[in-house]
Amino acid sequence: MDNNIEIEKGGEGLVRHEHVYGGKGAIDIRFFFRAAGHPQPALLMIYNIPPGASEGVHTHRPGDTQVGSFDEFYYILEGAGEMQVAAETLAVKAGDHVFMPNGVAHGIENTSTTPLRVYIVAVKR
Repeated sequence: MDNNIEIEKGGEGLVRHEHVYGGKGAIDIRFFFRAAGHPQPALLMIYNIPPGASEGVHTHRPGDTQVGSFDEFYYILEGAGEMQVAAETLAVKAGDHVFMPNGVAHGIENTSTTPLRVYIVAVKR
C-alpha cells in the first residue's frame, strides 16, 4: 500500500503464552504488527485470559532489557477480574480502563467463570 500503510488480517499473530510474567496458566495473546519490521514505539495486543489464569505482577522500568520500559493502557473488552496495582487490588470489568505508568508493579487475573479479554497498548519510554 502507499505511504507505508499496512493492513494485518485477522488470525495472524495469535500466540499462547504459559505463565506470562510468572502468572497462572496460559494466556492467548494476539500481537498486532509485531513482526512487520516497523519501528515499535508502541505494542498493541489483546489478552484472552481464561478463568483462573493471570498475567503475573511485574514492573516496567527504563533500561530494563528483559521486561522493557513501557507505559501501559489496559482496556477491559469482556469479562471481569482483578488487577494488582502496586499494593492495591482493583476489581475490573468490561468497559473499565486502567493506565499503568512506567515503574508501577501491576498484573491482571481472571477471577470470574467466563473469559476475560483485555486490549493493551504499551507505549515505549
